[in-house]
Amino acid sequence: RQSLSVTCDRLGRMAREKGGDAGEKEAAHWYRKSLELDEQNYQENPGQKSRRNLSVTCGTLGDIALERRSPEAEAEAEGWYRRCLVLDEESYRENPSRACRRNLAVTLERLGELAERRKEYEAAEEWYRKAMVLYEQNLQEKPDQSGRRSAGVLYQMLGILLQNAYGAERLVQVMEWYRKALALFEKNVEEKPTYFNIRIRCNLLTES
Repeated sequence: RQSLSVTCDRLGRMAREKGGDAGEKEAAHWYRKSLELDEQNYQENPGQKSRRNLSVTCGTLGDIALERRSPEAEAEAEGWYRRCLVLDEESYRENPSRACRRNLAVTLERLGELAERRKEYEAAEEWYRKAMVLYEQNLQEKPDQSGRRSAGVLYQMLGILLQNAYGAERLVQVMEWYRKALALFEKNVEEKPTYFNIRIRCNLLTES
């Protein structure tokens, strides 16, 4: 069953790469098939692995829903993301590892992005700050490239959010978030001056 779910997932990814409404519709079809299998696996064996697989599929279905760009699609996406939240919170309670912490942070970040898209700026900031706490905990435990990148990107998102929502009213906070992001990106470039790291830093400098 798990192998079949993986195959459906791959077919869904291939369909998404086609693009367009037809590609998204086909992708949703395959991911829903994968969802059915993941749900059966989780019901039979509600462990970390089966829960994670189910959460990933729910998150992907939420992302696909957002492609339709309508209030109804946003409501559907929120339902998927909140289901991810329940699953990821349970996994983190059982096993407060760096991986589980990061998975939970990504889901909180998704909910923040959705709220920001709806112009619910206070809710978006709250979701982002919850994710930030988790990213920062991971960074404190292991200050590596990936941890700095995750935290830095979120700092940048908070800066953009406050800039778009409040303008000059919270400019000091906006600049603080940008500076914190820049410090992490520059550390990554210093350690490993790859094109990817340099591009992330340059994008921040351009946007800010």
